[in-house]
Amino acid sequence: MPRKKKLPSLDLDKIRKIKRGWIEISFVLALIIPFIAGLVIKDWSIYTDALSDFGTHPGTAGIWSVYLIILAIGIWLHGMQKIEETFDGVRAHILYYIINVASTSLMLTAFITEIFRGLHGLVAGTFFVSYMIFIFMYGFWQLESNLKEGAPSVVAGLLLLLTSLLIIPFNGLAIFEIAYILIIVVWNYIIHKKHRVEKLSKMFTIDETK
Repeated sequence: MPRKKKLPSLDLDKIRKIKRGWIEISFVLALIIPFIAGLVIKDWSIYTDALSDFGTHPGTAGIWSVYLIILAIGIWLHGMQKIEETFDGVRAHILYYIINVASTSLMLTAFITEIFRGLHGLVAGTFFVSYMIFIFMYGFWQLESNLKEGAPSVVAGLLLLLTSLLIIPFNGLAIFEIAYILIIVVWNYIIHKKHRVEKLSKMFTIDETK
C-alpha cells in the first residue's frame, strides 16, 4: 500500500500576518486612491461630482475597481475578526449577516458602476447604511459591559449618520463620501490598533496618583 502524503500544515501565524497586512493596506488605500483618482480626472469637482465617477472614467476605472475589491475584503476580514473576538450567540450571527451584506454590496459597486445608475445607487446605498448599522451595533452591544470599548463605535455610527446631511448643501456626493470614508478609516484604525491607541492616550493623560 502506498503511503498517503501528508497535507502541509497551515501556518496560522503567517495567515494572521497576511490578514493584518491586507486590512492595513486597505485602510491606506482608502485614503490615497480617491485623492489620486481626483487628480487624474482634471474636470472632476469635489463639490459637484461623486467618487463613483472614477469607476466609469477611462483613466481611473481599472484602479478604482481593484481598490473597491481590496477595501471590501479588508472591511470583511476586519469585521469578522472583531466579531469573533467580542461576541457570540445571536449577536454574533446578526453582526456576521450585516458585515457580509456591507462588504458584498461594496464589492458589487466595483462591477455595477454608474453606467447602471439605479442598480449602482441601490448597492452603494446598501453598503453605506449596512456598514453604519454594523459599526453602531458593534459598539452599542458593548456598552452593557464596557462603556470605554463601546463608546467610540457608537459615536462613529452616529457621525456616519450625520454625514448624510452633507448631501443637502452640495450638488454632488463626493464630500459626503469622503467624510464617510475618513470616519470608517479612523474607526477601523482605532479598533484594529486598540492597544497602540491606548498607549498614545496614556502619554497625554496626567497621572493624578503621582
